Amino acid sequence: MASEGGKRYSGSSGVTWTSVVLVIAGVVSLIGTGIGLRFFASVSHLAAGLWCGSTFIAAGAVGISAGQQKTYSLILATVVTAAVAVLFAVAQLVAASVGLDNDLNGYSCSDHSTHCKYGSNYCYCETDDWRSYAITANALLLASASVAAGFGCSSLAIGCAWVFASSANRHEQTAIAAYILGRADHSAELL
Repeated sequence: MASEGGKRYSGSSGVTWTSVVLVIAGVVSLIGTGIGLRFFASVSHLAAGLWCGSTFIAAGAVGISAGQQKTYSLILATVVTAAVAVLFAVAQLVAASVGLDNDLNGYSCSDHSTHCKYGSNYCYCETDDWRSYAITANALLLASASVAAGFGCSSLAIGCAWVFASSANRHEQTAIAAYILGRADHSAELL
């Protein structure tokens, strides 16, 4: 049954689990950003994992609350935050893909023992150990964005199903109320 005013809606608790995975993806994204910033991973200066990871965590927190309390406002907030998280996941996928490509295909320095990355006006060389950490950072960002996009879409779909189900129930309740109030002609239109 659906009703307004903070009352509970029946529905699947699957959004709780998809939201937990979103929170985990957000934490992994933050860790990947930390590693990337420490070891100068390509494109890490954008800190996409910081902004996107925070968004994943926020969307997950709202989804967990909606899965527990099942109020209409939290379900609607889950739909909105999940949609935003999916958009941020796509942005992180692009940034991490470019960063991973740059780190995998680094340029060689003159001594051919280290790899070189080009910044705006300079070139600095890094050891293979640093390069492997940079690759790991971008791989973590890529993986967390992929997981967040998939589970964000799942959370979005479950939330939309709840919203549409509650809207249909409200429509049916309006028709029943109209019938009870003696407006049988109006209730037939609504059903």
